Order: sequence, then C-alpha cells, then structure tokens
Amino acid sequence: ATLRTCTIPRYIPIRDVMIPVDGMLVGCDSLETTLLSSLACFYSETCVSALRELF
Repeated sequence: ATLRTCTIPRYIPIRDVMIPVDGMLVGCDSLETTLLSSLACFYSETCVSALRELF
C-alpha cells in the first residue's frame, strides 16, 4: 500500500526558481515514489523544455 500523506511534489531548480514537475511525486521510499508518480511531464512540452534546460 502507498500513503498519499507521505508524498510531496517533485520540483527542479531552474535559474533560482523551483519548477514543479507535472505528475512526479517524492514519497517516503522508492516504491511509493514509483507507484504514485506518472509520466505526465513527458507529455507536456513546457515540462520537457524545463527538464532539457536543467540537463
């Protein structure tokens, strides 16, 4: 089972601004992170552009 109360949204820093990553959560452990996150970011051009700028 997963605990939604044990998750926070995932953010990435870009030019001193924290940008939320659509559909990605950080859980208390790796399994929760994997099960509760989605691939929504990879279907959003804005999110993909932000990730590309980071790397």
